[in-house]
Amino acid sequence: MKKVITKLVILCLLISTVFTTTAFAAGRPSIIYEPPTDTKLLPPNQSYSQDTTQALKRGSLLSTCILKISNIGKGEIGILADTMCHVDVDAIYVTIYLDQYDEANDEWLNKKVYQYEFTPDDTDDGKLHAKLINFHEKSQPAGYYYRAWAYHEVEKDGRWEIMKTGTDGVLITSTP
Repeated sequence: MKKVITKLVILCLLISTVFTTTAFAAGRPSIIYEPPTDTKLLPPNQSYSQDTTQALKRGSLLSTCILKISNIGKGEIGILADTMCHVDVDAIYVTIYLDQYDEANDEWLNKKVYQYEFTPDDTDDGKLHAKLINFHEKSQPAGYYYRAWAYHEVEKDGRWEIMKTGTDGVLITSTP
């Protein structure tokens, strides 16, 4: 009788392990945002820098991502980020970093982070396949080089894709 109970317990344990599965909640992937390491300082007469990244593989959600930083003049920094997809998606997330060059220490210092989230509810037709962000930053001092870098993330049915863009350094001036 003892052997039968032992076999029954072992059988129950085996069955429970076979039919046990782990469920993971779908969510935004956790990534470490790494700043660019190859940023150049552009000549003072060059008023903008733009980076365009395109999908290299078939079947991807993301098509093209663009990031542009420009010297508007009067101390204003123009920032444009465009995220375009091959198909309608459930969400677009864009995180833009604005860095200032510290010439004395030869390093880039983060000055501001802008985070945007868009869903189909944010569009007139309920379809989300592209999002353009365009604004002027007016709170940073002129006379320094600035760069922008961004992560463009999209999600559709629990599937995520991410592209990174980064500009070179542009001198922001107080004159037009």
